[in-house]
Amino acid sequence: MMRKIVLALMVLLPILSVSAQDPLGSLLATIEKNNISLKSLKEEREAARLAASVNLYPDNPEIEYNYLTGSPSVIGNRHDFSIRQSFDFPTAYIYKSKLSASGKILSDITYVKSRQELLLEARKLCVDLIYQDKLLRIASLREEDANRMVVAYRKMLDEGKGNRLDLNRAMIALAQIRSEVLMMKSLRDGLQSRLNVMNGGESLDVNIAEFIQIPLPASFEEWYSNYSGQISELALLRELVVSKDLSVKVQRSLTLPKFSAGYMSEKVPGEQFQGVTLGMSLPLWGNRNTVRTLKAEHASIVYKLSEEELRIKAEMNILFDRVISFRAMAENLRTTLRDTDNDMLLKRALELGEITLMDYLLEYDRYYDLQKEWLGNIHQSELTYSDLIKSSL
Repeated sequence: MMRKIVLALMVLLPILSVSAQDPLGSLLATIEKNNISLKSLKEEREAARLAASVNLYPDNPEIEYNYLTGSPSVIGNRHDFSIRQSFDFPTAYIYKSKLSASGKILSDITYVKSRQELLLEARKLCVDLIYQDKLLRIASLREEDANRMVVAYRKMLDEGKGNRLDLNRAMIALAQIRSEVLMMKSLRDGLQSRLNVMNGGESLDVNIAEFIQIPLPASFEEWYSNYSGQISELALLRELVVSKDLSVKVQRSLTLPKFSAGYMSEKVPGEQFQGVTLGMSLPLWGNRNTVRTLKAEHASIVYKLSEEELRIKAEMNILFDRVISFRAMAENLRTTLRDTDNDMLLKRALELGEITLMDYLLEYDRYYDLQKEWLGNIHQSELTYSDLIKSSL
C-alpha cells in the first residue's frame, strides 16, 4: 500500500509542480495531452498491467472421457470419466498476487519514466525556441541599424560627402547580419516544426519573451534530499528489487508439493466404480536451479541500485553546480552590458567624425557578441536546469 501511495505522489506531484512553478508548465501540459507517443505509452502500460495479472489462478481443470469397446463383444463396452483440478502449494498464490501488484507498479513507473523523458525533450525544445527568438530580436535590431547606416552612407556618397569604401563596409556589415538573421529564422522554424510534431501535429506557440529562473536552494544536499524521492530511475530499480525478491519466493513455493483432487468413474456392464481421486506432485528436478538463478539476479539488482544511487547523485550535483555557474556568468554579463551600453555614444562619435566607420563596426560587433554570450549562458543554464528537474516534469 505504501508503495502505491509513493507511486501516486510520483505521478501527481510533478504535474502540480510543473503547473505551479515552471513557466513552461502550460506548454508541457498541452504537449502531454496531444502527444501521440504518450498515448501509445499509456496503452503499453495498460497491456503491461494486464500481463502482470496472468497466471494468478490455478491451472485449468482437466476433464477426461474414455469409451472402450470390449472384445469379445459379449463382455460389453467400458466407460471412463474423470475430472481433476491441480493446485500449487497455497503460499504460491499469496506471493503470485504480490508479484502481480509489483508488476503493475513497475509498469506505472516505467510509464512515468518515459513520460518524463519525453517532456524533457519538449521542455528543451521550448527553451531553444525562446533562445532563438531572443537572438532574433537583437539581430533584427542590429540589422535595422546596419540598414540605416547603408542608407545614410549612400546618401552621403550621392551628395559628395562620403566615400565608396565606407559604403562598401556598411553594405558588407548589412549582408553579414542579414545572413545571420536568415540562419536564425531557419533554425527557429526547424525547432517549431519539431515541437508541433511533439504536440500531435498541432501548432504550438511558445509565446514567452523572457526566461523566468526558478530559484534553487543554496545547498545541493538540501535540494537533493527533497528531490531524490521523485527520481524515476531509482524508483524503478527499487521496485525491481522488490519484484525479484517476490519472484524468488514464488519459485520457492513452486518447489513445494503440488496437489490435485477430482472425481473418477469407471463403468462396465453389470459393474460401476466411482469416487474421489487425490494426487500429489513432487517437483524434485524441474526447478532445481531456478531459485538460485533468481537469487543471483536479485543480488545483482541490489548492487546496481547502490551504484545508480551514487552515480545519479553525483550527476545531479554536477548539474546543480553548472546551473549555479551559468546563472552567475549570465548575471555578470548582464551587469556588464548594462554598465557599458555605448550605443548612443558610438553613434554620436561616428556622426562627429571622432571615430571611423571601421572603429564603429568593431565596437558594435564586440557589444553584439557580448549580448550573444550573455544569452548563451542563460540558454545553457535553462537547458541544464531542464536536465536537473527531469523527474519533476
